[in-house]
Amino acid sequence: MTGVLDMLARHEDSVRHRSSLTKGKAAAPTHSDVLEASRRVPNLLPISTAVATVWDKTHLDDLANELNQFGVEFIATEGTATHLRSVVDGLKVTDLSAYTGYPENLNGRLKTLHPKIQAGALAIKGYHDETLKKPEVAAKYIDLVIVNLYPFEQTVGKGATYFECIESIDIGGPALLRAAAKNHVCVTAICDPKDYEKLIDELRRNKGCTTFDFRRRCAEKVFQTTTEYDRAIASWFKLNKEFE
Repeated sequence: MTGVLDMLARHEDSVRHRSSLTKGKAAAPTHSDVLEASRRVPNLLPISTAVATVWDKTHLDDLANELNQFGVEFIATEGTATHLRSVVDGLKVTDLSAYTGYPENLNGRLKTLHPKIQAGALAIKGYHDETLKKPEVAAKYIDLVIVNLYPFEQTVGKGATYFECIESIDIGGPALLRAAAKNHVCVTAICDPKDYEKLIDELRRNKGCTTFDFRRRCAEKVFQTTTEYDRAIASWFKLNKEFE
């Protein structure tokens, strides 16, 4: 009996010790907190910050002109930023490498895969405010992601070499699109220049905002697009087991 009482006493001391360590501290966020925060995001959301990295720049000037009317700031990869500055006077454009503090490198293989970009795309508005302000994060909410992927199938269709095809496999683009699409409760993700006009109509109809329904439909297209993209790559690998 004495041994049992001693064990219980040690357990109570341990509980009190843990309680003293956590006293005055906010409870750690739970999965349920994240779900509830997502449900509380408003239907209509304005677009203030857009991240853009596009291979196909068709009609990008039309979209950028419209977004400029609503005071949207662009964060863009080098080639996209140069194009945007050349086609829209007065457009607010920040080079993505200047924003992240990390230069594009590995011959263009590494551009958007950075915590400041992914955090901004995945953060839930009104819930992750303090997290984004932390010095080790120092990111802003991203409202709009505009990405179109490297033309892998076109490269294959032109009879490119094995390693030319490999270099046409987009990594950062799908990752950013998928992050934005997952967080469509907060972020609009556009993966096809053909949808620029739809976004423009949405913004004009809602005074610079997008609705949840529009963002959800954009997310659906993103996952369809990235699935087809991966399927094409996998099919190519099945047929190309050796390089020249």
